[in-house]
Amino acid sequence: LGLSKETGPVLVQKTAFCDAHTPADADSRPRVATANKHQQLLTNSSHNPLETDLTREDLRQKMKKARRILAKKRSTLPIISIPTIPPERIQEIASLVNIPKKSQFIQRLIAYWTLKRQFRNGVPLLRRLQSSHLSRRDESQPQQEVGDLYRQLKYWQCLRQDLERARLLCELVRKREKLKNEMLKIFIEFLAFFSEQRALEFKIAPLTTFLRHLWKLIEAKDIGDIFLEPVDQNEVLDYADVVKHPMDLSTMRIKLENNKYIKLAEFEDDFNLMINNCLTYNSKDTVFYKSAIRMRDQVSFCN
Repeated sequence: LGLSKETGPVLVQKTAFCDAHTPADADSRPRVATANKHQQLLTNSSHNPLETDLTREDLRQKMKKARRILAKKRSTLPIISIPTIPPERIQEIASLVNIPKKSQFIQRLIAYWTLKRQFRNGVPLLRRLQSSHLSRRDESQPQQEVGDLYRQLKYWQCLRQDLERARLLCELVRKREKLKNEMLKIFIEFLAFFSEQRALEFKIAPLTTFLRHLWKLIEAKDIGDIFLEPVDQNEVLDYADVVKHPMDLSTMRIKLENNKYIKLAEFEDDFNLMINNCLTYNSKDTVFYKSAIRMRDQVSFCN
């Protein structure tokens, strides 16, 4: 830093070197942090020039000392960790060969191996060992990759669970819409039932007309015609011993045509009697028993 002694504004000239490229014979100048120190230095130099020269000389010596320390650090060789071979391992290797002056050869071989490893900065001489050495150095990178893969796995698992929930929700919506469609069909059938063509019949015998339509719906549920006809007691000899009051859809149809049903509860009682007879006579693992359970679940009366 050069400072002018004129009374005008302070002029500062700067020449900077890094610690690696500072010339050995460079004339170091004290660094002044603020403009107040510049002014103080000018004031001191005008009143006491000897004190200013001493301060500059001290700073120059400190800078030279710091540069010597940095140069010493740069000249120091890097620390290289050279692996050592245990004595028992050396004896084991030496026992595999049989040559004259074996001990001298082994010592020279160990010295050559040590110098070679030191020259190669500790890298193994064999390429196979080099790859294992590099893999140990890069242990952190595979661990980071494993962490990324784990986060991706959790993301795809959560996405799969969300898609599975969406699939189940769509399935429930599909079943709901199917049930609504069936209910709409029944409603349309009832509308057709109350059409002008059957308006007169409905006015004359409303209960019989309604029960006739209800009987057709129940018959449609009997896919295998299991309840359509009465049980042939000639083929099933013990049926009369178990079932005291047999009932079937044909008998209900005959009673319906003969206007035997005065109210809906009587029709419901005959239907329940038919189902209970089937459940009483047949065992649980038979087709008839399962069909009766299905029929009972599908047909319900609202009184």
